[in-house]
Amino acid sequence: MLANKFNNIFIPSDTNGTFFWRAQQQIQSVWALGASTGINNSVICRPVCDSKYYEDVDMVMVQRMLSDGQLNFVEKFLDPYSELLKFWVVYNIDDAMHYQDIPKYNRGRRAYVGEKVQENIRKMLHLSDFVLTTTDYIKNYYNKRYGVPLENIIAIPNFLPRWWFGHLYDKQKSLERFKRHKSKGKLRIGIISSLSHFNTTKCKVDKDGNVVYLDKQDDGSIRMVDDNDRIIESDEGLIDVKDDLDIIIDTIKATVDRFQWVFLGYCPDALSEYSKNGKIEVHPGVVITNYPHKLADLDLDFAVAPLVDNEFNRCKSNIKWLETSAVGVPLLASRIDPTYVKYMPESQMFRDENELMSRLQDLQTCSAARYESMVEYQWNYINTPHHECGLDCPSWWLEDCLSHWMKLFKLRPKCSRFSMKKYIGVQRQKKEELGNRIMFSGGDGVMVYK
Repeated sequence: MLANKFNNIFIPSDTNGTFFWRAQQQIQSVWALGASTGINNSVICRPVCDSKYYEDVDMVMVQRMLSDGQLNFVEKFLDPYSELLKFWVVYNIDDAMHYQDIPKYNRGRRAYVGEKVQENIRKMLHLSDFVLTTTDYIKNYYNKRYGVPLENIIAIPNFLPRWWFGHLYDKQKSLERFKRHKSKGKLRIGIISSLSHFNTTKCKVDKDGNVVYLDKQDDGSIRMVDDNDRIIESDEGLIDVKDDLDIIIDTIKATVDRFQWVFLGYCPDALSEYSKNGKIEVHPGVVITNYPHKLADLDLDFAVAPLVDNEFNRCKSNIKWLETSAVGVPLLASRIDPTYVKYMPESQMFRDENELMSRLQDLQTCSAARYESMVEYQWNYINTPHHECGLDCPSWWLEDCLSHWMKLFKLRPKCSRFSMKKYIGVQRQKKEELGNRIMFSGGDGVMVYK
């Protein structure tokens, strides 16, 4: 039987997307169920190094820790006290973390560069009782890249909270919107992507593929440095780094008079001219709690999710597919396996710009009946039972699948971990130490010690 009361502590890496998707939603959903769950989840923004704070705690979940100070906290405090006080340590991560797998254009990549940082990550992953991830693919990634045993990795998919997205679907409204925009000859197509998919840092690469960053100094000057913070004196031979959106920039430029392109949060410099003259729309980002309403208010007919086929993007989950399905907006996405290939119809994916252009041409001749079927298909998909990460899921709504998180929040009381290898090593050491103290050993088993 599980205990009647469960006290869990969460130490997030941020207060934005990562924490919201992988902890805050679940915490709030459990809170909404009230005290009957027996679960008491609390969040602290910084590590607390007071053992009394962790008394009667059942689980401590840390998120995306990598620095020397964070390793010190996990290794010197959290790990030994988890053994003493018998609470579980869970490392929560939803992205690839090795710098060789993080795209050069990703603005967060520099924090992961270097073998020391990677060793910090590896140690914390192995010091934790469990590693929590989002998909089977990234689960295998952490097994292969960092050697975390598969049995120590828990994969729970990203689910949409119904309280956040569940009230925005209106098939009739979507259909009327499509007919209205098509009659005017200009369908509205949205690009909704986090900044991690854009080269916002304007980094470049040299002829050998090494990354060069442009660092702005206090006096306003720009200094070029590489991954090791070595100063680069000249920009000769440096090449701009292409990001996820660069793969469709030319397509957007070629179709800017045929479609109304709409950006939420960020517009790349290559399209700034079109933004200034009003040919494309750019809407400022919003706080994440207001994001569903903003997405619905953009009045989109379609959305496009361009991704470069790399390990980082293959480790991503199908969030954009879920979000657009919930607001009745059909999605066109890069053919990334398994991020989208596992879930989307082949007719809504593209491999390159040529295939995207073909998909866009199809949209111009898309009938109302076909559009309605696309909207219905995505909505039905997120409301259909499925099997994901070894879990039976009634739908893609968090409230329907909260039991999978509840099992994590209600882990059985932790017992002392037993390692046979460690036990044998300790016994061998004791035997050697004892052997060094023997002064005389008789044939009858009598021994004289120092």
